[in-house]
Amino acid sequence: MVQYDDSQLGDKGKLYSVNKGKVLTISLLYGFVAILMSAGCVYFTWKAQQGKADVLLISQMIATGMCGLFGFVMMLWKGKDLSEKVRLYQNGIIVFGRKKEILLPYSRMDRIYWNIRSKRKWSGKEKTIHTLSIDSLDYDEEISLSSKRLVGAKELMEQVERGVSSWRLDILCETLSKGEEIHFDDVSLHIDYVRIPDGYINWSNFGGITLQNGMVYLINKQDEPFYGVKLSKFPNFSLFTNVTQHICEQHEQQKEIVV
Repeated sequence: MVQYDDSQLGDKGKLYSVNKGKVLTISLLYGFVAILMSAGCVYFTWKAQQGKADVLLISQMIATGMCGLFGFVMMLWKGKDLSEKVRLYQNGIIVFGRKKEILLPYSRMDRIYWNIRSKRKWSGKEKTIHTLSIDSLDYDEEISLSSKRLVGAKELMEQVERGVSSWRLDILCETLSKGEEIHFDDVSLHIDYVRIPDGYINWSNFGGITLQNGMVYLINKQDEPFYGVKLSKFPNFSLFTNVTQHICEQHEQQKEIVV
């Protein structure tokens, strides 16, 4: 694990913490369940002492006690979430977890994935949950930032996305200028074409990128999709769009020179 040292991340920025009110509410709910189930267990035990305990009653006692224990353990577990937070820096972030701090410079973020889904609340209204999953070159496990947990998480995710794109865009553009391909999992970009698993399409017939219902579509000049994948499975989407824009601008400039 990378040693915690924020000096390499530049200027210190905003601190994003968990939604403490939500965590406390859930924790207290688990605690209430633990008390209720434990009281039920005591009641059933008392009932069993009044007469001969049968197998069903004993099973109910055990199940009630286990539910109470589960509620108590979950209350303690959720209470630990109060210490979780993320600090934004000029050149990366630090995730402060329950047991350790995770240092994530933009330069070491290999892939980031957006996952956007809607969840219907009890009131009937829909709530959009944003999650950004980060694959770092320094850690084996995936690190996730979620608006379900962090206050202002979407703003943080957008900052991370911009940071990664800013850090890597010039490097990728230089790679393209050397005539090499750059890869975004199943999609590869070259100065002359876009390669997909089924073949490739020249930039002269490339129509752009659309995002619909959580799906990324690459379309041709006839507005027909020739490749589609879930946004949650497409790495570095913002960086991909910036690179394609850079290539398209180069081709437009070449056309103007020829004319």
